Amino acid sequence: MSKAQLELSELLQAHLPSFLDAMANYRYKNAKDGVPLEQDGNREWRHLSRMLHMWADCESTYHKMTYLQPEYLYKDTLRSLYLQLKTQSLVCADLLHFHRRDKAGSESDVDKGGYSLAAKCSTPTVVAPSGYYDSLRFSWQSDQTFLNENPSSVGSVASNLSEFDQFYEGPPSMRIVEYKAFLDQCSRYFEQRLLLVSFYLGLAREKPHVHYLFDYKEKEQSLENIQNALRTLEHPFFYALQTAATMEVQTIRAALKCEMMLSQYNYLHSIMALHKLKQQLGVWADLLDQADDDDDESPDATNTDLRTSRTSRNSDRVLPTPPGRPSLENKVHLSAKPHPIAKLLKRGESSSNVLQPSAHSLSNSQHAVPFDDAIVLPLFRWSKKLFQSLVAKFTLYFHRWLDQIDGHMQPRGILPAPKSIVNHVGLSYTELIDTFFSRHFLRDHSESAQLMLVLDAAALPPGAFHAKGYLCPSQTIAGPKKSSANRIRAANKTYFGKVSRYDEDIHGEFAPLWGVASFPVVYCYPKAEPPEHFVPRHFPNLVGLLQDLPPWDAKAKTAHTSPITIHHEKKPASTYAVARVDACVYLTLIFEKRKQGPSDKVLQDLLLLLLSSLQHTTVFR
Repeated sequence: MSKAQLELSELLQAHLPSFLDAMANYRYKNAKDGVPLEQDGNREWRHLSRMLHMWADCESTYHKMTYLQPEYLYKDTLRSLYLQLKTQSLVCADLLHFHRRDKAGSESDVDKGGYSLAAKCSTPTVVAPSGYYDSLRFSWQSDQTFLNENPSSVGSVASNLSEFDQFYEGPPSMRIVEYKAFLDQCSRYFEQRLLLVSFYLGLAREKPHVHYLFDYKEKEQSLENIQNALRTLEHPFFYALQTAATMEVQTIRAALKCEMMLSQYNYLHSIMALHKLKQQLGVWADLLDQADDDDDESPDATNTDLRTSRTSRNSDRVLPTPPGRPSLENKVHLSAKPHPIAKLLKRGESSSNVLQPSAHSLSNSQHAVPFDDAIVLPLFRWSKKLFQSLVAKFTLYFHRWLDQIDGHMQPRGILPAPKSIVNHVGLSYTELIDTFFSRHFLRDHSESAQLMLVLDAAALPPGAFHAKGYLCPSQTIAGPKKSSANRIRAANKTYFGKVSRYDEDIHGEFAPLWGVASFPVVYCYPKAEPPEHFVPRHFPNLVGLLQDLPPWDAKAKTAHTSPITIHHEKKPASTYAVARVDACVYLTLIFEKRKQGPSDKVLQDLLLLLLSSLQHTTVFR
């Protein structure tokens, strides 16, 4: 161990805990202010301090999501910075590497003239045994939990230090090994941040061509890999950062799973996925509340920073506290008062939140609570926008079944009625469509134009679509008693494996769809169902147009320059406008030309607005 390494260890011991504590509380300017760039001309510390400053800047940009703004969207600045951080963290970790001396008493490479990356004659780094960090973290968390519950026992705990506390008072060589292990794990952390930045940029940037749709299953799998990689960050210093990053990834994964169920038009799984996403957002909000409460109760918080209300779903409810969240603030440095700044994780005085204390439904998840709640962390708000967009899409897709539920419930307890389907930017789908129809089509000619969501049931998994969803029949009908001959016939069919509930259900719920009936209408406006003459007159042409669209997963460019396909038919004199929302769901507008109808530009503007909202483009960008 060289003198320079000993100095680095002492400087890290003095500044790293407060830096990580500020990072965990989203106070990035305080984190930078607590780490001096220069320290008595120490060249090695200059490398470390610059890396920590760059880390704070990158995390601030990442959580503010400014890199998704139009002027920065196609610049890979943040990705390149995280790539530099990944490399610099390894360089800084090698600064703390023990190097073999050439002669007894001779100085190391660091003492002679600074650090040399070309030093090959190095001894293997001491590696912590398996489970070492887990036991270390558990020991520390146990002491932290005991202190929180028994503030008067600080002296007894201080007299019996845990292994983590002894780390600060242990031999310098042990501290150096620990700091090197931390910097090595920083490299893995920056690598996962790089992948997350690429994930968000991939959602926000233009698609390869206009009909291409995201493969959310592939993206969800990539997030699962990131989540598994984050679990390997077992150093105690990483506990708070790892928890926050894991919470973010779990929330986005829940949102993608919900979108996957919606794209498959799976009603039951969609509502379950939405409920799980709502719960995940609630847990994340509680975690952010706890970070803010910890910051407000810290000794360096001023009186003006104290707040009397919470931003949780219920200000009177005790927040669930994760076991032993480490403070990371060394006792020696509690008296150091950071510079007061406006925090990124700012709280308001309102205790309302988009997440209401409902444990069993999606009630009041969107229309009863204003969107502008107290949490202003942009990354959290981005996730909440996606949740609200998913709720609006779910309500539009399954409004028929929701109307049946709402008709038997007063007051409304599940979701808003179709007239109040509003997405995250305040766009009311039905009001927009109603305004369009009132401007361009006469009320007495409401049967001449229909806007519909059409489902390609044949492209769904076998048995995935049922006309009535999962709803049970409104009444039970007792079937006729079976005669002995019928029982024998049924037994024979069972024996030969030919019995199926679909056999006698040709026109029922479980009957397989075929022909144009395999493209059922799941939403229709202004009529609840397409007029009788619409299906035989227009659906053959409509199905042909839908099948002519390019594949949704083809990344190669096609001749189509717009996601909206408009076709004019002479006989009958009609106009068809179609667009793909999901792999199996299409947005269509059909109207018969009785008088001067809307122009193609007006049709494109309407469908593009609806399409971008249903595909969450307004959230991603």
